Amino acid sequence: MEVTDINVGFKSGLAIRDRDYATSTILGRAAAHDIERTDSEIYFESDNPDEVFERVTALNIKLVHSVKTQPWQQRVFRFYDPDGFIVETGETMDITVKRLSAGNLSIDEIAVKTFLPREAILAIMGNN
Repeated sequence: MEVTDINVGFKSGLAIRDRDYATSTILGRAAAHDIERTDSEIYFESDNPDEVFERVTALNIKLVHSVKTQPWQQRVFRFYDPDGFIVETGETMDITVKRLSAGNLSIDEIAVKTFLPREAILAIMGNN
């Protein structure tokens, strides 16, 4: 389990985020108690979030936002399910790290941009 002031990440992939940080990151505004069912979000990872985005938009599903890069460099998009809850689909952090590496960033630069420990990046890159 990884714990920061704004995020708790479990090895299973479950993550719990600080409400104010999550709301500002996801919706680009301050948290409010009167917004539509945005207190909860379910998250999925994909090796190709652009393909999933195309499938979702082809179904005319209401988007929270199109594919964008998060502060930690992961590419994600979010949409509303039929009950108004937010569903997020993002690239795996392995894909994020490899994409940044392909952009000629060093391991240390990737660590700074993704907030991942250097050891995790080395493991993803197969240099453990």
